[in-house]
Amino acid sequence: MNMTEIYFRKLTDTSEELDELNDSLKALKKQLKNGLSEEEKRELASLYLKRINLQYRAAKTFHPFSTFGKRALSFAQKSVAEYEKSVGPLNTQVTEDNLVRFKTLLTPDLVEEIKVGKKQALGALRYRDGGLHAAGVVVFDLEIDSLGEEPIFRLDWLYVRKDFRGLGIGDSLLGAVLNVCSSCEIESVTVDFPENENFEQEYYNLFSGWHFEFEIGFAPYLMTSLKDVEETRGLKNYSKDIKPFKDFMKEPEREKFLSVIDDIDASLRDLLTSKSMVGYFDNEVSCYCLSDEGEGALLLAHRAPSGAVKIENIVFTPKNEGLVTDLISFFALESKKKFEGEDHISIPVEAGPLGDFLDNNFKKQLREIVTEGALFAPGIDENVNVDMAARLLSAAAA
Repeated sequence: MNMTEIYFRKLTDTSEELDELNDSLKALKKQLKNGLSEEEKRELASLYLKRINLQYRAAKTFHPFSTFGKRALSFAQKSVAEYEKSVGPLNTQVTEDNLVRFKTLLTPDLVEEIKVGKKQALGALRYRDGGLHAAGVVVFDLEIDSLGEEPIFRLDWLYVRKDFRGLGIGDSLLGAVLNVCSSCEIESVTVDFPENENFEQEYYNLFSGWHFEFEIGFAPYLMTSLKDVEETRGLKNYSKDIKPFKDFMKEPEREKFLSVIDDIDASLRDLLTSKSMVGYFDNEVSCYCLSDEGEGALLLAHRAPSGAVKIENIVFTPKNEGLVTDLISFFALESKKKFEGEDHISIPVEAGPLGDFLDNNFKKQLREIVTEGALFAPGIDENVNVDMAARLLSAAAA
C-alpha cells in the first residue's frame, strides 16, 4: 500500500464522520429558526466544534501548504466563521483592549511585547458554565530571513488552559495561523522550545502532527548574569564614538541617523517613531554611533519584566560592521552598572569573529538546548493526488 492510499483511507474515514455531523447540523438548524435557548446554543456549538476538529484532522492528513492542505484549512476556517455567526466568538485577535482576559495564559514578557505591538497573538474562546472563557493562545511574529528576503513566520508561544486540554484547541489555533500563512503565501514557519520544557512531548506531538520537522540545537543567544560580566580589556576598549541611545533621541541627530540606516532596514524608522514603542528601549544601555561620512551602527536593548536585559536589534551600514563588538561592549558594561543584581543579559550569537569575541569576553555563558521545529514548502513525496482529495473533502463540507 503506497502513501497516497494510506492518506485517502484516513481522509475517507474523516469524510464519513463529517457527513454525519453535517446532517445533524442541518437538522438542528431547521428546528432553531426562532432563536436559541442556552441549551440549544450549547448543542449547536458542540456540533460545530466537532466538525471544525474533524476538518482540521483532514487538513493534517496532508501537508498544510500543499494544494489540498490549503483547501482543507480554508474549509475549516469557513466552519469557524459559521460558528461565530450562529453561536458567538471562537477565536479573537489579542489586543491591548482584551489582553487582560488572556494574561494568565502568557508570560509577563509576552504580555509586554503584545501590548507594544512587537508580537501578535490569537486567543481561543470557549463557552462553559454560562460564561465565555479564555481557553488558549498562540503568539507569533514575522521575520525576514537574514540570508535573503523570504518571510519567516515564527511561533513564539502556544498554550492551552489545563481544564480545556484534549478538546482540539491547540489544533484550532495552529490551524488558524497556518491558514493565515497559506493565504499570504508564506511557506516557512518555525518554532522552538527548551529541551527540558515540561510540555516538550505535548509540543512535539502537536507540531509533528502538522508536518513540522525537528532537530536539537542551541538557542540563538547567550545569557550571562550581570554579576559575571567582567571588565575585560576587550570590553573596556570600545570606541569612544559610541553614544548612549538618549543622545540619539535628540533632533537632528535621530533624523540624520535614520536617513543613513533607511536603506538597510526600512522598518527601523517605524519602530523608533511608533507611539507604542516610546520608552520601550532603554536609553542608557542602548547605543549607537554616527560618522560625518554617513556611516552608522545601532544597538537597541530592553529590560524585560523577567529581569533579562535583551539586545533586540543590531543594525549597521556596511563599513561599520566592525563596530558591532563595540556596541555590545558598551551595552554589557552599562547594563552591569545600571542593573547589577539578579538580572542577566541576553546577546545574539553568531559564528566567526563575533562568536570569538563573545567567547573571549564572557567566560560564564548559558546557551539553552532547544528543540527546533520547522515547516517548509511540501516535498515531492507530499504532492499526492490533490484533485481527488479536494473532491472528497468538498463533498464532506457541502
